[in-house]
Parts: sequence; C-alpha cells; structure tokens
Amino acid sequence: MGIAKCGDMDKQDAYELHFLYIEPAFSKNGIGSMLLKYFEEKRTLLGHKEFIIWVLEENNIGINFYEKHGYKRDGKEKEFKRYNKKEIRYKKDII
Repeated sequence: MGIAKCGDMDKQDAYELHFLYIEPAFSKNGIGSMLLKYFEEKRTLLGHKEFIIWVLEENNIGINFYEKHGYKRDGKEKEFKRYNKKEIRYKKDII
C-alpha cells in the first residue's frame, strides 16, 4: 500500500491511495478492508477533506471493492502511461 497527499491540482486538500495490492492467496480475508481503514484513519491525523483513488478501468475487482466502501467516480480520467491504460478517479468525501 502506498499513501500520500494527493498530487492532482484540483484536489489539493485530498489524501490519495496510490496503490493497494493483496496477494491473491490472501484475498477475501478482510486484509484489503483493514488497509483501506488505515488509509482513511491516517487522513484524520493529517486533516485532509477527501480521499482519492485512481483505478484502472479494467480492474473490476478493485472497482467493486472501492464502491463497496463508499467511493464514487468523480468523472476524471487519465492515461496510465506506463501501461497505456485508462485510469478512473474515485473519491470519498469526509463526513
């Protein structure tokens, strides 16, 4: 897992989850949910107002996971140049 202040110019007050990888043999055991909770709690300590996650458009498992945890598409897309694939930005506002 990699987390940091969001680098998107339009999201200066956001905290970003750069990546979250779980070994497939350990998936469906709640590890991803625990890591996502840590990410969201860390934001509380730093005072950011929303969470940002970029997800590859083809990553249906990731998309379903983040949507299950309250993340929504915000309409922004970009190319992940390293792999020439489209990424979709998801966000979750702090309540």
